[in-house]
Amino acid sequence: MELKEKQSIENIALDHFIDRSLDIKSIMERQLSEDSDIADQARTEFYEYGLSFEYVPPFRFENQRAGFWCWQISWGGPSEEFRVYVDEDEEIKEIDFVYLDWGAKHSIPVLERHSFIFDAISQLMEGR
Repeated sequence: MELKEKQSIENIALDHFIDRSLDIKSIMERQLSEDSDIADQARTEFYEYGLSFEYVPPFRFENQRAGFWCWQISWGGPSEEFRVYVDEDEEIKEIDFVYLDWGAKHSIPVLERHSFIFDAISQLMEGR
């Protein structure tokens, strides 16, 4: 019997970030379709993607550095979310993808080259 090598939390988080990024990119691209049925279906899928989008005030969690908007993608074991930090004008300053699994946590900064994620979160913030 062959044993699987245990992956590090960093590698698992990266795999999940890539999967979520591909999902979001596909949805965002289909929203721009010239076919109105495809675009409408993608818009519906977009707003049904994930579990919630809500503000988490400062100091709710131990060592929490600031309040943030949380796009909760999945919950339980494991959980995935995007944490969105904004300035006083609610302009996005930073986005982190956070993977949590039974006490283990790893954050991945979302870079501007992932502009479709910035666009998706901007769309969520406009629709709240």
